[in-house]
Amino acid sequence: MSEKLDKIDLKILKILQENSKITNLDLSKKIGLSPAPTLERVKKLEQSDIIQSYHAHVNPTQMGLNVKTFVLVSLAWKKENALNSFLEKIGKIDEVTEADHIKGDINAPVKIVEYSDFDCPFCSRFHESMSDFIETSDGNVAWVYRQFPLEQLHKNAPTVAHASECVAELGGNEAFWKFTDSYFVAKGAGDATPAQTLITKLANEAGVATGVFNDCMESGRHKKAVESDMADAVETGGRGTPWSIVIGPTGKTYPINGAQPATVIAQVVKLALEEAE
Repeated sequence: MSEKLDKIDLKILKILQENSKITNLDLSKKIGLSPAPTLERVKKLEQSDIIQSYHAHVNPTQMGLNVKTFVLVSLAWKKENALNSFLEKIGKIDEVTEADHIKGDINAPVKIVEYSDFDCPFCSRFHESMSDFIETSDGNVAWVYRQFPLEQLHKNAPTVAHASECVAELGGNEAFWKFTDSYFVAKGAGDATPAQTLITKLANEAGVATGVFNDCMESGRHKKAVESDMADAVETGGRGTPWSIVIGPTGKTYPINGAQPATVIAQVVKLALEEAE
């Protein structure tokens, strides 16, 4: 049964379609409500899947991508060779190395590189799907996490991304994943703890002391690493979060756009393995 929308809901949707990066305060003024009930209505629209994702228009010059290309692609979708050729041409992605945040064996035949925003509700949903899938993958899949914080939509996302990199530096890969898993669990459960308080708490729980964590945060020394991940996401075709790319045994790539369930992830991985035989 479809969700019943009133006039205010429809107005919110119209405004967000015209300007998805509008602040909650400005949105509340436009619809004539205070900020708290406005935010509650937006969250309800997200939870009911009426709002399925947010997208960022990235300035390629600021990302160091100085060539702007406009391409019209026409595919004969029933012709497998045409589709495969297209997918191979868009398969630009930085090589997965031990410097990445990896859950699983780096030598696994299939790798799933996810570009994610810590404060994106759809990323939280996809993180749960990926966690469920990895548990049943029998070592055939490595999960690679890369940063794609969309600051214009989630103002604290770059800070959390940097925090996760600090945790990785100071505590290692296992600490990174403990921090990341815990953060998505907390946000998925609606934890309203202020960002700075929450990230410090989760860093501590991941085994990183407050003093060195704060020093790392103040230094900003991982900002370039976060920006590099973002540039990689854009180059591979990412325009919203979550954006993921499955890399098969032969290096062939398969995109996964949005918060797909574990069943869809499994189907794409199966295809990657089958086509490598």
